[in-house]
Amino acid sequence: MSNNSDGVFGVLHHRDPAVSENPGSANIYEFVEEKHIDDVKSMESTKQPPKLQRKLKGRQMGMIAIGGTIGTGLFIGSGSTLADAGPAGALVAFAVMGSMVFFVCTSLGEMSTFIPTSDPFNHFGARFLDPALGFAFGWNYWYSWMLTVGSELVACGIIVQYWLPNINSAIWSVISLLVMFSFNAISVRGYGEAEFWMASLKVSAVLVFVVVGILTVTGATGGEFIGGKNWHVEGAPFKDHIVGVLKACIVAAFSMQGTEIVGIT
Repeated sequence: MSNNSDGVFGVLHHRDPAVSENPGSANIYEFVEEKHIDDVKSMESTKQPPKLQRKLKGRQMGMIAIGGTIGTGLFIGSGSTLADAGPAGALVAFAVMGSMVFFVCTSLGEMSTFIPTSDPFNHFGARFLDPALGFAFGWNYWYSWMLTVGSELVACGIIVQYWLPNINSAIWSVISLLVMFSFNAISVRGYGEAEFWMASLKVSAVLVFVVVGILTVTGATGGEFIGGKNWHVEGAPFKDHIVGVLKACIVAAFSMQGTEIVGIT
């Protein structure tokens, strides 16, 4: 293998022109680049392929990120958000959590672009800050999704039981678990394609709900014109003030969980 720094290793240098203008940030960039170059050299010297194969397409990863966000927090939890915080309180809660998620995604995108790797995003916490933080990231992420999957399965049973009340909801939860396991057991490309179409279905459902909601509020469906009446009922627009907003922030944060999935694909 050639020791020339051009080619594979040369493209890793000077990716950010702002680094040369900020000596304080250059140190961390140089440190991270050196570690990444050492990893690449070690991998090439041993002739071993990466741990994970990148077989997902761009459209699949995009829909996985969008579809992972749309779930029980939106379809089921949005009602409790309005009940706890009122319409204005719910709007503030989703705006605050949405801003946080935006900065998380932009930071994750910057790190993933600067250091392309097949490792999950807890790798960045260990590399940029401390290995202990990366370790904590991994376990916290596993724990959060363990709870999330359980809540998703329960939600599946609750939703189906609305139309089939005579069947125990636990049966539908078990069926959903088997379907989920089947999708994860097939090939990466098959999983990506299945996620793409299911996420597309969820996005379409959300768009339909938005259109139907607008038609209902404006009275276009033949009912009463609602307009902004719900902003003036008792307790609105802010119910329980700051306490209600904080309660709504919990549901809003849960609703937006999943946007980081693209960082582990």
